[in-house]
Amino acid sequence: MKEETLWSIVGSAAAVGASVMSRKAAKRAYQKVSDKEPPENPDRDDVEWREAILWGAATGVMVGVARVVGRSAGRKALDKTRKGARSARLLPGKR
Repeated sequence: MKEETLWSIVGSAAAVGASVMSRKAAKRAYQKVSDKEPPENPDRDDVEWREAILWGAATGVMVGVARVVGRSAGRKALDKTRKGARSARLLPGKR
């Protein structure tokens, strides 16, 4: 398998995994703080637009940060298994 393909798979899997975990954690935190479900569907009658916007912004930031952290962790893990030098060539901006 080409190293570029391997990095694409590892980086994407790490980012998706981190995003899913982040979203689940945000949902649990919202439920604990507010004692209700997060407003995931803004079209529902019982969802206020303010809640929907705040929920969307908060989860967007959390998922974005988690993706960056996940890709970084994936890169470090790949570098460690590939001895660093070979996989470092594959990262954007390092060619």
